[in-house]
Amino acid sequence: MNSWLPLNYEQLNLGTAVYTPNTVYFNSRSYAYWCRSLFERIKSVIDIEGLPESVTDIHGAVDLLYYILILRGFGVFTDKIENYGLIFQPCTLRGYNLYYSPKYALVNNPAFKTSYELEIGKDCEVLKLTEDYHGIGDIIVRYAEKLSNIDNAIDQAINNSKLAYVGYGKNKAGVEALKLIMDKIQSGEPTVYMKKKEAIPLPDIKQGTGDSESPLAFVPVIDVKANYILTDLIADQQSILRNFDTEIGIPSVPYQKKERMVTDEANSQRIDSQARANEWIECLNASAELVNKLYGLSISAKLHFDDMIDNEEGEEKDEGLSIT
Repeated sequence: MNSWLPLNYEQLNLGTAVYTPNTVYFNSRSYAYWCRSLFERIKSVIDIEGLPESVTDIHGAVDLLYYILILRGFGVFTDKIENYGLIFQPCTLRGYNLYYSPKYALVNNPAFKTSYELEIGKDCEVLKLTEDYHGIGDIIVRYAEKLSNIDNAIDQAINNSKLAYVGYGKNKAGVEALKLIMDKIQSGEPTVYMKKKEAIPLPDIKQGTGDSESPLAFVPVIDVKANYILTDLIADQQSILRNFDTEIGIPSVPYQKKERMVTDEANSQRIDSQARANEWIECLNASAELVNKLYGLSISAKLHFDDMIDNEEGEEKDEGLSIT
């Protein structure tokens, strides 16, 4: 599951050429940023409780558990490895039982003296996020690509809004004067002073030309106001993020919705957005029951905002409270 890590352009071209034009690339830094950001958004939704102290007391163990479940989809609890006690580890699945479910888990770690093949249900038990033993890194990659592309478009739109002219000069001196002018403007100087012979006349907007006697001039080539799409791009970016939240199960309000939403409409939006997250929670709890049965634990999973929703519903039913 390393496909979402930062890559250089050669690797990106190799990996995406089969489904995107070979002239389209992702900004590596932006892509890595969104992958990390979306991973954290997913992690913020899921709460896993009742983990044994042998896991919670080890620095980084809980972080690894979330990382494995979200990106790999599964891991194992076992107490059959050396003297570590009950631990959680990533693994590789092997073999099939009567119902075509994995029979063995192969566990390897640089800290172990050797690798281990453990029988599931006897030597270990699997905790998984999805029924098909897959992580949800594909969701992260899908939206990270879209958001990275919009980042590039936003940067380009910002640059386009800064300058909407093409400068030309009759000679090298005129061109160099234009460069100097733009350097001063871009550095923040409010006024640029020039010699009289280098003065730039106001261009004729209709004809797109200046005084023929001037050694240099600016020609307006872009109607900035008519072509300003930055706000649209930002709105599109927010819409993609909201689509991601909806697919994952993070309650959100439509970015484009300007009027106030009534309480029932907000609750409906919140419930609709939880469908996929609920499926993951159910799978986690079902597999956690097997872990609990084998090791006498009480591991469970829930959505992070379940308590918040229950509290809000309770407040709305309180006749003594005015909801505004």
